[in-house]
Amino acid sequence: MNKKSNALPLALLTLALGGCASIAPTAGFDDVQTEVSRRIDKRVQWRSGNTEDQAITTEISEMVKKELDVESAVQIALLNNHELQAVYESLGISQANLVQAGLLRNPVFNAAILFPNGGGGRAELDFGIAQDFLSLFYLSLNKRLAGARFEAAKLEVSAAVLGLALNVRSQFYRTQAANQMVELFQQVVANTEASYVFAKRLRDAGNITDLALYQERSLYEESRLGLAAAETSVAVEREQLTALMGLWGADARWTIEPRLPEIPADEPKADGFEARAIEASLSLAARRKQIEAAATGLGFANATALIPSFQAGFAAEREEDWERGPTFGFQVPLFDTGQARSFAARSQLRQAQAEYAALAVATRSAARTAYVALTSARDRAVFVKNVVLPLRSQIVDKTFLQYNAMQVGVFQLLTAQREQVAAAREYIATLRDYWLAKSNMQQLASGGMAQMNGLGASMESMPGSMGGGMEPSSVMSGSSSESVNQGGH
Repeated sequence: MNKKSNALPLALLTLALGGCASIAPTAGFDDVQTEVSRRIDKRVQWRSGNTEDQAITTEISEMVKKELDVESAVQIALLNNHELQAVYESLGISQANLVQAGLLRNPVFNAAILFPNGGGGRAELDFGIAQDFLSLFYLSLNKRLAGARFEAAKLEVSAAVLGLALNVRSQFYRTQAANQMVELFQQVVANTEASYVFAKRLRDAGNITDLALYQERSLYEESRLGLAAAETSVAVEREQLTALMGLWGADARWTIEPRLPEIPADEPKADGFEARAIEASLSLAARRKQIEAAATGLGFANATALIPSFQAGFAAEREEDWERGPTFGFQVPLFDTGQARSFAARSQLRQAQAEYAALAVATRSAARTAYVALTSARDRAVFVKNVVLPLRSQIVDKTFLQYNAMQVGVFQLLTAQREQVAAAREYIATLRDYWLAKSNMQQLASGGMAQMNGLGASMESMPGSMGGGMEPSSVMSGSSSESVNQGGH
């Protein structure tokens, strides 16, 4: 009876210390919601199959029935992207680790029944229960380590949300550029077809040679091929945007404005933008939490270097009568003195510090690069719109007049019109690059990381290039040369 009364308080104490923790299904997500709303004024939802999820599905179905702008596309993606939903689960994993860090290790119960040799006599009974009480003294250190990792996880999730928002914005503008390119080539095809039909009538009347007719037809067929390439590009870009928004079925039949927005008249000043990007960066904030966790981990490794565990408990043994008393156990550091764990912890801390420094350098570079890309794309787009396009239009009009007066041949006219189409394509490319760079600037200002790939693309990267330096061209009347000016505007 005494044995039970002595062992029971130990078991109750262990349960009281270790049984108070609980796990909230969406712990930390409120902080993510607040952070995202503050930085980009968008909603996020951790979808778990409840009635609120159904309401969001209905809301998205209503949104896609209207023509989407870039902001509504971003909002749909943040509510519906399944990869982002998978990222949210890292919060659950990190919270579980935090709860686990606040728990004592389970006590170990052991028992033995020993029978005398040859049978007969009384069996010997041996009972014991032991608890690693050293972990109680490290409980606060463990929780601080897990807490720093949990805070880093929340910041990383918030950064992932901003990353998805940038991807959607960029893909939205690429899709608009591809749509605008299709519109341009549709005009080119219509003009080259009309010119080819007119050339056939001239050839039937004996006014032009077979060679001139073949040139007209060749350019018409090339423009059709360019249109097919542009339409394929639209399908690809559209599907990528659909995937980012997590849409399928009837919801995938969304529409957007087919043309890129024009460049705004005024551009906000970028003074001190590099410093603001550093201050706002979620990734750098997450790295700081990781450094804190690594420093805590080093303290834990040093504290447990020689004696990683210490067990205390109660044991009872019966031979003729019961014998009972406390028990103790700990590892003897003969072979492992903890030097390897301490060295690894110091290396992890230095690694975290170096990664933070590298990320800070990369963020500063990204801020400078984004500003250069924005100003360059803006200058090029404005120059092409205000100088190159009007000049190409004038050249086509004057060449057409000289062609009618038989002062130049069809080759000179076709060359002028080819260069006009190339200028229209260049304008679409520079306009697209401007909005991609603008998205990167917004991303850095909100605390995300920019994406520099795809900026500064030349018109050869746009759909419709025929290879070998050739550009699709059109034969247009003097009055129709404006139809490709500014890429269909």
